[in-house]
Amino acid sequence: MNNNLSAMYNIKVGVSSNGQYYAAGMGIGVENTPNGMQSQVIFLADRFAVTTQAGSTVSLPFVIQNGQTFIRDTFIQDATITRAKLAETLSSVNYVQGQAGLSINFKTGTLENYGSTAGEGSMKQTNQTITVLDSNNVVRVQIGRITGIW
Repeated sequence: MNNNLSAMYNIKVGVSSNGQYYAAGMGIGVENTPNGMQSQVIFLADRFAVTTQAGSTVSLPFVIQNGQTFIRDTFIQDATITRAKLAETLSSVNYVQGQAGLSINFKTGTLENYGSTAGEGSMKQTNQTITVLDSNNVVRVQIGRITGIW
């Protein structure tokens, strides 16, 4: 056998419509490669989804479609992200505009920091100004474009 061991199982369905062939399938296999034993499960589909049903409600918590992956709700224990593209805002879970938390608005270039304790002052940074308010919401420091307002 010369170490050419493998086991494979495939399921495939397909139809032709207007001269175009459409297929979906799944392959499961284990084979001995030059790098050692490798197992794999491969899906062929325009859309791959995991569904759940609670009572009469069906939901799609995980979908891969058109080259994109959609995950409804995710918990990540630990992550390393080399590069991220964020569309609008990044906020802490306790962020309440004008009151508490941290928010970075990527569209406007504004950072708001109310700290971990509400009511003890805050800081806002734009591309022109850094403003610091005291606990009475009075401007105490302003650097850059001096407006005297938040």
